[in-house]
Order: sequence, then structure tokens, then C-alpha cells
Amino acid sequence: MSNKLLAGALQFIKDKQAAKDVEKLSSQFCNAHRDGSSGRGRQTRQSIPLRRIGDAAEVAVVAVFLASEDSSYMTGSEVFVDGGYAQV
Repeated sequence: MSNKLLAGALQFIKDKQAAKDVEKLSSQFCNAHRDGSSGRGRQTRQSIPLRRIGDAAEVAVVAVFLASEDSSYMTGSEVFVDGGYAQV
């Protein structure tokens, strides 16, 4: 039986300033297109309990752990790396 790694919303931009710019633009766009009655258009990060988009490196360390001997006693597990989104 294998383990599963389930990743949430991720940011793949390497340049930190570019990532901040994209986050700012995304936030502005979502605020401008918010639809309060249906809940559509909510900011992605607002729907994540940690209130931020994950970084690919955060998922990578879990993947490395699952592929290593350190996880040899784990089997059939689902590991969510999603900032708590699946728990809401």
C-alpha cells in the first residue's frame, strides 16, 4: 500500500519580488470581482486557514520524507500539504 501526497494551492515563482507582485495583483483582482452572495471570487488565500499560498519547497520536503527510509513504517497514509484547506 502506498502513501499519497496531496498538495494545495502552490506558488512556483522563484523571484520573491515577482511573487509578491503576483500576490498583490491577485488580491486586487479578487477584491474587484468579489461576489458576496455566492461566495465566488473570494481570495484564494482567504479560503486557506493559514491565509497564504504554499511554496513548492514546502511540498518537496514532504515528498522527500515520504520517499525516504524515515517514512518506512507509514503505509496507506494521505498527507495533505495544503495549509489546512482540506480540514475546513
